[in-house]
Amino acid sequence: MGYLPKEESSVAATSQFVAVRHHDRNHEHLHIITSRIRLDGSLVNDSYDYFNSQVSTRRIAAELGLEVTPTTNEAVAPKLQQEYGITALTSPNRSKSINPSC
Repeated sequence: MGYLPKEESSVAATSQFVAVRHHDRNHEHLHIITSRIRLDGSLVNDSYDYFNSQVSTRRIAAELGLEVTPTTNEAVAPKLQQEYGITALTSPNRSKSINPSC
């Protein structure tokens, strides 16, 4: 998503972040909070961040052998299948944390 540098030698292009793993529900989960402002002062592009985060989180889950959760975006599942060979279901139900009507 642009929060880490493309080259390992470019530490200044890194964004600060905090990751918290916990299981206050019936399942263990992870929260990642990051700054759009990189250490070199440049900004991470946040265009299409919701779409990109749906793709990124499912790619990470697949790479780590975790459950790939359903996506709420009709375009994410085909992209994951075509570009990464990852099967993700599509669900019309949005998470309560991101649905303002809840």
